Amino acid sequence: ARVALARSPSVSGVALSPPTMAADLARPDAGAVILSATSFDSDHAPESIIDGDDASFWSTTGSYPQEFVLKLGTESDIESVETYTANVRGLVVETCMGMAPQGWEKLYEVDVEDEHGTLQVSTQHISAAATYVKFKISSGWSDYATVHKVKINGKSR
Repeated sequence: ARVALARSPSVSGVALSPPTMAADLARPDAGAVILSATSFDSDHAPESIIDGDDASFWSTTGSYPQEFVLKLGTESDIESVETYTANVRGLVVETCMGMAPQGWEKLYEVDVEDEHGTLQVSTQHISAAATYVKFKISSGWSDYATVHKVKINGKSR
């Protein structure tokens, strides 16, 4: 049997690479880390936000505002931000570029609908460059809020 080998597209004999697809940049295997958080509960640590486990989450420990800072693996172009939360009412997302988390710029602010303690999923399609992303929970529907996961879809530079 003959097997035909597929050839890569080329221009004048130079192979073209396929377009880079957007990926979730908020994963430890992509180099992402939670740099800081305003509250800590050892059973629901901030790292739970990006650990890939759907059963884990970060829990705030009281009053608002509460925030966490995510450092991406590299400077990146962000296409969308997805948040999976419970009891979050107001959310502000800010970004900055560079070697240190300073000079924040507001990316967006959203009022999240009350889902009565069940999972809230919010997706914001945006276009921004960032090395750091700050998520600030400005208010909640309850005394405590939880962040189950964030996904930052985009491409590393």
